[in-house]
Amino acid sequence: MRRQFLSFLLLLSPLLVFAQQLVVTSFDADPSEILAVSHPRKDANKQICPLVVVRITVPDVTFEGDIVGEVEQHNGDYWVYMCNEAKWLEIKAKGFIPPKFNIRDKFPQGLASKTTYKLVVQKPATGNEPTGTLVVNTNVGEADLYLDGTKQATGAPPFKVKTTDGKHTLTLKARGYNDETAQVDARVGQTMTYRVNMKAEGSFSLDGIGYEMVRIEQGSFMMGARRLPNALSTASLDMPQHQVTLRGYAIGKTEVPQALWQAVMGSNPSIHKGATLPVENVSWDDCQEFIRRLNERCNTRFRLPTEAEWEFAANCRDSNLSDTYSGEPSPDNVANMSGQTIDCGSRKASRIGLQDMNGNVAEWCQDYLDRYPADNVANPLGPETGYVRIVRGGSYQDRGLMLRNNHRHYMSPDETAPTVGLRLAQDL
Repeated sequence: MRRQFLSFLLLLSPLLVFAQQLVVTSFDADPSEILAVSHPRKDANKQICPLVVVRITVPDVTFEGDIVGEVEQHNGDYWVYMCNEAKWLEIKAKGFIPPKFNIRDKFPQGLASKTTYKLVVQKPATGNEPTGTLVVNTNVGEADLYLDGTKQATGAPPFKVKTTDGKHTLTLKARGYNDETAQVDARVGQTMTYRVNMKAEGSFSLDGIGYEMVRIEQGSFMMGARRLPNALSTASLDMPQHQVTLRGYAIGKTEVPQALWQAVMGSNPSIHKGATLPVENVSWDDCQEFIRRLNERCNTRFRLPTEAEWEFAANCRDSNLSDTYSGEPSPDNVANMSGQTIDCGSRKASRIGLQDMNGNVAEWCQDYLDRYPADNVANPLGPETGYVRIVRGGSYQDRGLMLRNNHRHYMSPDETAPTVGLRLAQDL
């Protein structure tokens, strides 16, 4: 018998020597999480149970303690419903010494009904911690990826990186774009996929009102109409077609909404009222004052787009799309022609991500009106003086030619109309 007992100890001793103590790294209530209420379970007193969501980095886990009903698994987490009077919880996993702790040491008043708690359990650090894989995609062609402040990858997405289990801070950086940061979750032995879209430099938020810019890379295009659409047309100002070269710039994804104008100016002159509708009934002079105040308040450098920048963006940087509607052969999908304004960004985006370039409201440009030159030009600003300013894109009242990318309209800079608003631009 003595020999058998010694043999048993010899078999058991490696387990005693090499077994690791599981470590509870955090156990806190999560007020923003509503799982305990959205997926309730009641105790013997008909009270909704507290829910402890357990994240653990080892397999084959069992639980003992003041638990109500069966433990559930969801997306790799364990959902442990406990009674309000719960005092202890023990977590067991093969090959590990289980942590057992008195819940009242952490929460002297006990666990609260209808509340979700997050409990994270890990193996002790050994220098060879388990890793998960993150796959990160974005909307730009080349970027740098940082994880918890350390550069991990550069070049074309998607990025694939390995990291330790748990939550991490991911940051993407790219030339001409605002830095984007996101909280991501890595899990042992799993590949987690995330998409973090980047916004062009100049995108901002004012009093909770966001305005997104789209980066337009430098390039050249043939500006204007190739020919008159018919023998009776009076659109001769749209010609001649001529080559224009532009430096890179950013332009608003949508027209300026009334909420942003109100936040900057303290008033709303629009005829069709609505926070997310485009501001209208504003003159070119009004737009200059709006931009001046916006730049002063936000320390930015916005301006109106030149008409060359406007047309290049509407053409999606493609000369072959000059006679189209944001790259579409028909305005039906991209232009609001309903007889009244609709929310900014409601219609289909162009291939470069711009919306409402055609229809909804026409848009002031920076330039005075003049006839096009026949020669090639670079970064044209229009004439230094004049009587009327350029308006582009057509409105909810227009049809056909009036909505095309290359069609020019104009108004006196002090004139207003319920069909005319604006879109911001910015040098890069």
